[in-house]
Amino acid sequence: MRAWNSKQGKGSGELFNVDLLDGEGGEIRATMFNEAAKRFYEVFQVGQVYFIKINGGPGNVKTAQRKFSNIQNEYELTLDQNTIIQPCFDDAGIATVQYHFTVIGELRYANKDAMVDVVGIVSNSQALGSITARNSGQQILRRNITLIDTSGCSIDLTLWSERAEQWDDHVQNPVLAVRGVKVSDYGGKTLSSVGSTSMELNPNIPETTILRQWFDSQHGNVPHISLSGAGRAGGGDQGGNQMGGAIDAARHTLGEAKDRHFGVTGAPSTWSSKATVVRVKREGMLYYDACTTPDCKFKKVVPLTSGGFSCEKCGLTIERPYRRYTLNICISDNSNDMWATCFNEVGLIIMGQDADTFAHAKENTELASQYDAIIAEASFRSWNFRIRAKEDEYLGDKRVKYAIVHVEPINFVQESRNLLAEIKKYGV
Repeated sequence: MRAWNSKQGKGSGELFNVDLLDGEGGEIRATMFNEAAKRFYEVFQVGQVYFIKINGGPGNVKTAQRKFSNIQNEYELTLDQNTIIQPCFDDAGIATVQYHFTVIGELRYANKDAMVDVVGIVSNSQALGSITARNSGQQILRRNITLIDTSGCSIDLTLWSERAEQWDDHVQNPVLAVRGVKVSDYGGKTLSSVGSTSMELNPNIPETTILRQWFDSQHGNVPHISLSGAGRAGGGDQGGNQMGGAIDAARHTLGEAKDRHFGVTGAPSTWSSKATVVRVKREGMLYYDACTTPDCKFKKVVPLTSGGFSCEKCGLTIERPYRRYTLNICISDNSNDMWATCFNEVGLIIMGQDADTFAHAKENTELASQYDAIIAEASFRSWNFRIRAKEDEYLGDKRVKYAIVHVEPINFVQESRNLLAEIKKYGV
């Protein structure tokens, strides 16, 4: 419930809105004003199914104001005092919430004031604070939290008022799904909750499992770029998601990189390419056993005949290591193909599974179909890659080695803009 005032000074009152979802996945926003708002405010409960009968005329349906909502509907409802609302307790077939998630890495392209849904790991939660509203002089509570996801990017989300006060900062690195938050571009990209924002901690959705496995497999040591102007945070191992400046790397085709001999002389060369994974090499070392001690930076451990695994760096014996990817994949575009190495942070995104799950399927013959399915799912998918080329010499033989140091989903809106820009260069 919140107050409203007409800009023309013609009236004021109270309103609140709800987002409704039906059994076929359709969604629409409903708004109530003044007496209707007071009447139905305690009636609507999140997750409850209702019968709603609107007794008004066509005026109860109007064109949606999309700048205030990301509901996938061109229209919205106004519920007045003549509306009949009754709880329905025998229909469990309607979902409680429907998300349309935007990957955090893609938020760099989002327009100011756009409304988006986001899911990520909470990597940081600041203390409760407050600001003074300019117009009213009232103190408004706020709290900033940071979300990260597998795109290798993070963004700050500001919670206001009750949401800020009720946030439980004792929960360590939960998965948070937020629906209907506003994008700001002041000092970098940030998100802000609004009156209609909804949040779920550790929701029962596939994204939660993927994020949890990704984050836990790295013991929370996740390198990332902040879209909110804080710079790079976290760390990584050799060949990991070393992403300083990754987003703005120059775009080249694979053929250009080879023809221009990137990485042959001088310092390593780094560039971006849009390409497709055409093969995941099945031979050789696809993963390795790593130490679970954070200070070891994921050093390789060796099995002991007496049981357990030994780490030469820290000198500890651990009962069970965790696996980290060391993949060789072939990527291709319209100009050429290229074999490249990718390590754990990149491998998690491309394979869609942590290395423990992948290794378990590979090492158990009865799970051969699952192993094949994981590789098949990773194949023939297109990504935006950041690639590093460096000349290497072994026994007098010089050759260029390629490593994928960052990967993110293709943003088709931005790709379309890039293509239009290229076409304009030809005066078309």
